[in-house]
Amino acid sequence: MTPIVLDHGERYGKLTVIKKLPSGKYKCGCICGFSGVKASAKALMRGLVKSCKRCGCAKEAVLQHNMGDTK
Repeated sequence: MTPIVLDHGERYGKLTVIKKLPSGKYKCGCICGFSGVKASAKALMRGLVKSCKRCGCAKEAVLQHNMGDTK
């Protein structure tokens, strides 16, 4: 099977790929400015990792999902 390769600058949720690490994972930066997110290509592409989960980005998404349409 061909390994998945992500390009610098690609966006996945609120994360942007910065570089590929020697471990095979990717270092990503969140829209909040935190750049310490490490995730596999598969996790990013499947949407399993969407934000840094430190700044409230994830909490905001959960609130929007739980609130839904109240009409």
